Parts: sequence; C-alpha cells; structure tokens
Amino acid sequence: MYDFKQHLQENEKILWEGRPVPKTGSKPIGSLLFVCIFAIISISLLVWSVTNKVGDGANGISDSFIILVLTSVFFLVIALYGLIYYLFLKDRRIAHNFYCLTNLRALKYDSKKEQLYYGYLEKYTEIHCENTKNGFGDLYFSVQNDSDNPKEAIGVIKKVFFDQDPKDMTFMTFESIENPKAVKALLQK
Repeated sequence: MYDFKQHLQENEKILWEGRPVPKTGSKPIGSLLFVCIFAIISISLLVWSVTNKVGDGANGISDSFIILVLTSVFFLVIALYGLIYYLFLKDRRIAHNFYCLTNLRALKYDSKKEQLYYGYLEKYTEIHCENTKNGFGDLYFSVQNDSDNPKEAIGVIKKVFFDQDPKDMTFMTFESIENPKAVKALLQK
C-alpha cells in the first residue's frame, strides 16, 4: 500500500485507503453494444437510401444525410472505444493505482507514472457510485457546471479533458473499489 501520510496537510486525516480490484464491478457492455448496433443500422439505412435513391437519399447526398451519418459515426466510435476500454484497457490502466479519502481531499497515486493526483472535496458538487456489482464499483467525484453561460460550460469541459491540474482535479474516479457506497458514506459523517 502507498503511504499517503507523507502528503497530508495540517488538520487532514485519512478516512479510507484502498486499491482497485481489477476485473470487479459492473461493466456497461450491454448499453455500449446497443449503441454500436443502433449506429451501424442507422449508417446502413442511410447508405441504402442513397444507393437505392429512396427517402432522404432520393436526391443524392444532402446536408441532412451528411449530418446523420456523421452523428451515427460519432456514436459508433464512442461506443467502440467504451467497449475496448471496459473489455481490455481498464484493468491494465488501474492496476497501478492507490486511492485515499481524507476529510479534505480525494487522492490517487499512480505508481507507474509516480504521480499524485488530488482534488478538494469542498469543490466537488457531485459524488456518486456507478458500475456496482457484487460489492465492487466505481466512485466518481466531479464538479458540475450550473452556469447558463456557454463559454463557462466549454471552459469546464476543456479543463476536465485537457487542462487537468494534478493538484486540483475537477474530475476523479476511484475505479473498481470494494464497497464504494460505504466509502461515499464516510463523507457524510
């Protein structure tokens, strides 16, 4: 187990420490397969309509045809990535992680990269469990954007996906941990 005590701040105490248990928890394979099949059927029907000159494809390739195909391809790519991630990549990616929950922060140490990541609990607007099965699952910490301003929303999305500061994470996941609901309950005491 990694020694998180060396990273504790003043008045900070450890509530929980753990490691992921690969090959545990639920995987949204059924949902991802449904999206893949739906996207493939949509693309097939659109291509068929153009080749047989019926419906939207009666006048050749139109703007709506291009939008529908690109949207279907987008969903297909996202669903295929999700399938590959949950079936092959997730277990290898999380095998080197250590997790710690304190009264102030959620911390994650990646021993392969030798990198400590953390986020302050007071900033997280949403903490929830997902993919739970047989007492194992994922615990998600995230900052929700409640602003109606599109520029602020894009800024939050950009920060989550591209500009994550390891010392102030806006999104963090404790993946494949034992009893994520009990770990979450520690925050409410």
